[in-house]
Amino acid sequence: MSNQRRDRLLVFLTALGVSLLAIVIMVSYLRERRLHRATRHLANQLQSANALLSAEASHDALTGALSRRYFLDTLRREVNLARSAGVPMSVAIADLDHFKQVNDRFGHATGNRALEHFVRVCEEQLRASDSVGRLGGEEFGLLLPHTTLADAHMVLERLRKRFNRALRLSPDDTTLSGASALLS
Repeated sequence: MSNQRRDRLLVFLTALGVSLLAIVIMVSYLRERRLHRATRHLANQLQSANALLSAEASHDALTGALSRRYFLDTLRREVNLARSAGVPMSVAIADLDHFKQVNDRFGHATGNRALEHFVRVCEEQLRASDSVGRLGGEEFGLLLPHTTLADAHMVLERLRKRFNRALRLSPDDTTLSGASALLS
């Protein structure tokens, strides 16, 4: 084989090798890009799922009120803050009276709407610094920082009247009862 022919063969093989190497690099790059996009997509899905789980852990799915566990954690934190700052803090328990009869007579969907309505009334009537949590069934906890016991009683009465008025009941009906305590 002549030198010229051998040189041409070597150039051809080198060019072919470089071309194949370029193709392998391009395929690897495209594959890596696709995998990176898929990983980013999965990370976004995971982040969304975590946000949803976090919301479900801290809020009652039906009413939007704080969940029992989150409310109790918030209560502990607020008690410590109130004690260290030496400010009053009241806690109240609100109970929707005769709730079982509402469910039995009108159905669970109506009972659920009553629970949702109570939380909406609380959100309208309470301050941004106050918290409402669903403790279970038709029982709710109200956290009222910087609130004296007398003021907490007034808040509960205002909530009771507002809730009853929205349900078109007389102001003296006790469809909402509550008890409050001052934590010092």
